[in-house]
Amino acid sequence: MMKYASILLLAVLLFACGSSDLDKKKAELSKLKEDVKEKVKEIEILEKEIAKLDTTATIRKTKYVKAESFQPRTFRHFIDVQGSVESDRTIKVSPKMSGIVVKNYVKVGQKVTKNQLLAQLDPSIILLAIDELKTGLETATIMYNKQKSLWDENIGTEVQLIQAKANKESLEKKLASLQEQLDMTKIKATISGTVDMVNLKEGEAVSAGFPVFQIANLEDLKIVANISEAHISKVAKGDSVTVFFSDINYELKTTIDVVSKVIDTNNRSFSIELKLPPTQSKVSPNMICSLSINDQIVENTIVLPVGMIQKSGDKEFVFVAHNDGNKWVAKQQTIKTGLKYNGLSQVVSGINEGHKVITVGYQDLTNDELITINN
Repeated sequence: MMKYASILLLAVLLFACGSSDLDKKKAELSKLKEDVKEKVKEIEILEKEIAKLDTTATIRKTKYVKAESFQPRTFRHFIDVQGSVESDRTIKVSPKMSGIVVKNYVKVGQKVTKNQLLAQLDPSIILLAIDELKTGLETATIMYNKQKSLWDENIGTEVQLIQAKANKESLEKKLASLQEQLDMTKIKATISGTVDMVNLKEGEAVSAGFPVFQIANLEDLKIVANISEAHISKVAKGDSVTVFFSDINYELKTTIDVVSKVIDTNNRSFSIELKLPPTQSKVSPNMICSLSINDQIVENTIVLPVGMIQKSGDKEFVFVAHNDGNKWVAKQQTIKTGLKYNGLSQVVSGINEGHKVITVGYQDLTNDELITINN
């Protein structure tokens, strides 16, 4: 029994010694780690101090960047909107009488001339009436001629001659009236231009006065566009505009002719008009186009790409390269921006000709970071 007790005691003593040794080693490791942290901090402090004093700057790391001095220039701001082509001489054509359409001679987009026949209404009833009237007029004319011959020979009475003449003239007037009605069955173009609306079909009935065609004169075209009311104080008659027709890959430069001062309550916008030159053969009514309106011009100002400008809260800034003795460091430069257009921004204040603005490598810079300019 005593033998087993001795063995057990020995095992306990060995375990206790082992446990005590492990704790000791853990404590030593922990202390070494703390010492390392302190040494790292001391190293960082020394490196910074040496970097400030060492003219070779071999210890402090540098970041390669590109920098550029921006010269004042003219900045043009544009308003981009969509417009459409309309005609000042757009005429709606209506039939002069009701009837059935028997023939349509034109289609949308077709050019027509003044008085050209566009469509024909059914004239059959009027033609029958004209045939009957012509027969009666032939008889009345014969009777008048005979009565006149007799009167010239002093045969018959004057009353008979007057009645024969009146009958003949009455039928002539009726025939002329029917001829006018027959002409009214023809729907004709009232101006020369291009057909841009056809609202009838062969075989259907149309009513007098109801528009069935629309004709636009291509010699008097204009562009109409709507602009948000926020720009009403900036857009004026005479402003230059670049117009682009993407469907036909065609661009032209013109100016604004009309600026409406009335705000549309439905879409809170106002309209502008630009007249197109009479020689414009590529453009057709109802074409869609894009307009770039040069509403503001700022002379002698610094212009930077929008992507270079960074924000921190309400503050805007860029990084500039600052010559600190014999080395270059990045400096955060607060700026104030103005108008922006097409990826460019006007700089109102904060940058002048003497600043070297960092254009490449600015994304991860920090203030006073050492840099190497590699242009």
